[in-house]
Amino acid sequence: MPWEILLSMDTLVFEKRRAAYSDTASEKFQVPWLSLVMDKDSRLIRTTLKELLSKEFLPEDIFKVGGRLLASREEASERYNASLTWFDKYGMMVISNGPFKLVKFDPPSQYAELEAFRDSTYPFKPGQWYFGKPASIQIVGIKDGRIALGSEAIFKVDADGPGQLGLKYLLYDAVEGRVLTAGEGELAKPKSFIIKVDAEITSRLKPSVYQLILLAYSDQLSSVAERVEFIEAGPTITEVTTPTTPTTTTTTTPTTTTSPTQPSPPEVVAGPDTTPIWLATGIVLAAAVVVAILVFRRKKKP
Repeated sequence: MPWEILLSMDTLVFEKRRAAYSDTASEKFQVPWLSLVMDKDSRLIRTTLKELLSKEFLPEDIFKVGGRLLASREEASERYNASLTWFDKYGMMVISNGPFKLVKFDPPSQYAELEAFRDSTYPFKPGQWYFGKPASIQIVGIKDGRIALGSEAIFKVDADGPGQLGLKYLLYDAVEGRVLTAGEGELAKPKSFIIKVDAEITSRLKPSVYQLILLAYSDQLSSVAERVEFIEAGPTITEVTTPTTPTTTTTTTPTTTTSPTQPSPPEVVAGPDTTPIWLATGIVLAAAVVVAILVFRRKKKP
């Protein structure tokens, strides 16, 4: 941003007290929150630029370095006029020196227009400063991801990337929000590390899940690789008591599956006498009839 715009803004905020740099100061002093895209605020800047131009003001305390003045009043007036011309053309005070410029801003329509700035005298060509995709570091994997309470925990971590790799670790208890231990991984072989957590530390842990935060780095890169592993802590395998399940011996009797059939009529069960019941009943009734006839005849004789 041009120095004359910054000078005008500071004059408005700190000397005239007619604008503010933040919303809190704006509310406190009851002045507008300065925005260079807004027409009203840009006009305040334009008015201040005209005042500075009329005075041919040069901030010597800024441009004087080691007893030497780096700018003149004529050069300052040229800068004031250049910013005023910019406002007359675009209606705002957003001025920069990048590859694009803001040429239109319409808040009610939610519209902004950027225009590419291509200077033919610019010494660099597109793609001249592109050197390809940078190399990266990766944490490939971690082995033995469990903590046995009261025993030394050992984790094997593999990483990949250029240069001499290193690994930092941190064991974190997210429940209590505290760091349990931290350190540097031991280089077992190129790009392979070993992390050891002492038994003294694991003996103070509770059965829970902890975070092992890993950070891999290289002496050839400015970037790092980060990874968070969730580690379960619990008793050792020998300490785990497996409840015994009672066993029941079951004798299996072969069963015969019978297809459903029509019901059979009930069978007549014979007692010790092999004579059927219906036959015996008939004989008794016949004997009773014979006896009754004989008695009736005897009564008729004189």
